[in-house]
Amino acid sequence: MKRWRSKHTQPQELVFSPDDPAAGQPAAIPDEVRQILASDEYVRSLLEEKKLTAQKLPAAWFSASRVHLGGKYEDDLLVMGAGPVMGANATTFWIFCPTPHGYTQALKVSTHTLVVKDARWKGAKELEAQSATSAEVFRVSYRYDGLEYKSYKEASEPLR
Repeated sequence: MKRWRSKHTQPQELVFSPDDPAAGQPAAIPDEVRQILASDEYVRSLLEEKKLTAQKLPAAWFSASRVHLGGKYEDDLLVMGAGPVMGANATTFWIFCPTPHGYTQALKVSTHTLVVKDARWKGAKELEAQSATSAEVFRVSYRYDGLEYKSYKEASEPLR
């Protein structure tokens, strides 16, 4: 789902899900981010299982989108696991933020859907991870503390 504006020109939330891999503004994954992904414990185990080196990390295992979490001129990177990185009803999402020294990982979460909220806390947009079972929907909300996104609220409700 691409960012859109209502007739009132209010920006709307961005929703990322393996069900809709074309969300956001597609982006190439910079080499330094690929190195961070290749060092991720789960990705590293997949590389070993497939007998691949970190330098041969398949691009098809990820999709990425540029998002503006801190400001409209700051290109943060949201990476979503694809292919063997995905689970049955979830995938892993990573958020990378630019710094003067390169990108830093600000969030890693395994969930079905990641929502970039319009709400801000200390200047950065809030995030919400959403997942479901056959009976409940779970939501975990995250706020940026200047270094990384940390959970601050969890909620569940019966599936309707």
